Amino acid sequence: MRDADEHHSVYRQDSILTIRDVERELEQKHTREHIKAGGLFCSHGSEMTFVICSKRTNHFRHLVTADFRNKSKDGDAPGNGLVPGTSCGCSSRHLDAQALLRDHDYSRQPVVFTEWRDCFKPECCRQVYKAEGMPSVRLEVREENGKFVSDVVYYREDDGEPCMRVEVLASHKADRTRRAGTEFVEVEAYHVAESFKKAGYASSATLRCEGSCTGHYEVCHPCVERKRIAREQAEARRREVQRREVAELRRRVYAREQAEARARQREAYAEVQRREAVEWHRREDARKTEEARQRNEQRREAERVRLAEDARKTEEVRVRIAALDAESAAHEAKRAEVVASMEVVYTPNFSVSLGTDTPEVSQEEIERLRAARLARQAEAAKAKRRRGPTPSRQR
Repeated sequence: MRDADEHHSVYRQDSILTIRDVERELEQKHTREHIKAGGLFCSHGSEMTFVICSKRTNHFRHLVTADFRNKSKDGDAPGNGLVPGTSCGCSSRHLDAQALLRDHDYSRQPVVFTEWRDCFKPECCRQVYKAEGMPSVRLEVREENGKFVSDVVYYREDDGEPCMRVEVLASHKADRTRRAGTEFVEVEAYHVAESFKKAGYASSATLRCEGSCTGHYEVCHPCVERKRIAREQAEARRREVQRREVAELRRRVYAREQAEARARQREAYAEVQRREAVEWHRREDARKTEEARQRNEQRREAERVRLAEDARKTEEVRVRIAALDAESAAHEAKRAEVVASMEVVYTPNFSVSLGTDTPEVSQEEIERLRAARLARQAEAAKAKRRRGPTPSRQR
């Protein structure tokens, strides 16, 4: 038989029977018929039985139905894939969770039931009930004249009054309409098993409830306060950013105004400089014009003086020329008289200069001097050729 039909908890006379309970009763020498007295049933009402074996874990299973026997007679054996009870569709998680809550040692490891607040944060879950000490735990309790059945009910030790009701969620949620006015918590069956397994030897175990015990979630004041503080901080940051933006805007406006003022000052200074430059140029032009006028006056005065001096010198030259002309005429007349009275004898090989006082030179002396000059020029040319070209010509 496969593991699909292995269960660890069943119902027996409106109570839950676990496989550990069966093992204890067998150790106490109870018979199988005594254990099964009143019937064993699954959560869907199908009849169950328990299996004690040495090679596998002890467990409960569904009884083989007549339909299964008929199919087995037709040739369908369990080894061929036919599993009795799998068509029931029940699950033992609900019963296992109830058994865990009933058999837990609350004096050694208290169990804290928590539920979500409206913020739905695990760290903000509020404590609904803490089962500790030696509470009385009953299963499948019919309340309000059978109007509804509570899966697990915790009773106080002192007065025996119910202090908390727990509904185990396996396939469907509890009907709040029938339980109107009754406070209860709802815990997922798989979560119960996993939480107890994870708790191990811890000082306490925590079970987080599904939904709210009152039907509505409690306001998480720490989260509300954190949100308020966050909003205030965000508003403060926004105001700070706005203040900085205003300060930056004012700084930019002030900087722009300062820049415009400096620009106006520069423009005014430039205008003053331009006017001073214009005035300086005007004065300089006037000075230069006056100096030019004075130079022109001086030049005209100098020209007038020069012309007067030239006229005087011209007159003096004219007078001197007239005197020289008169003297030359007298000299020519005297010379004519001398020439007329003298006799000219020509001497060969002599150069005679007439009208001057140059001494007479023979033609031979002239030829000798010319030959010496030509010889010196020839010697200079030979020496120049021996030296070669000059550096300037080489470049």
